[in-house]
Amino acid sequence: MIQLQAKTYSSGAEMMDAARSLRYLHAPAVSRPRPKPVPLAVPVREEPAERINPIMPDWMGCNIEFDAHIKAWDAWKARYCHNSRLYLKERAVELGFTYEELVVDDRRVLPVLVRSLLMWELKTYLKKSNAEIRRLFGNRDHSTVHHAIRRIGRLKAEGKL
Repeated sequence: MIQLQAKTYSSGAEMMDAARSLRYLHAPAVSRPRPKPVPLAVPVREEPAERINPIMPDWMGCNIEFDAHIKAWDAWKARYCHNSRLYLKERAVELGFTYEELVVDDRRVLPVLVRSLLMWELKTYLKKSNAEIRRLFGNRDHSTVHHAIRRIGRLKAEGKL
């Protein structure tokens, strides 16, 4: 049992701290037996002969390109970001049209949908302004470009495209 001297404490926490400090001062030392270290059997690993730098990690000895996707994205941007017309021509061929078919004033449903999709791609992926997109598609009205971008964005958000 611990006895405390008559002292005034301003809080219960202060009294508990004083009791804790006295307990550690007057408590008998407890000696616990320490476990003896057991030697671990570490397997010896043979290093390959072609390894030049022993500090170098294993993955550095391989031909792994961790940033291949970044290099591919940079190449894509270098090819298309400054040449939007080339991007439009190649995408039109992929979608089964020619660039000229998408630029002329054709109001059939399929060319209009493809034209809208390409306008959305130019705005989203290549960060082109509405004025640039308007000029690429044969000087269309700015509201046409704005409506096409909003329409495709809405269809993609709904999962219909």
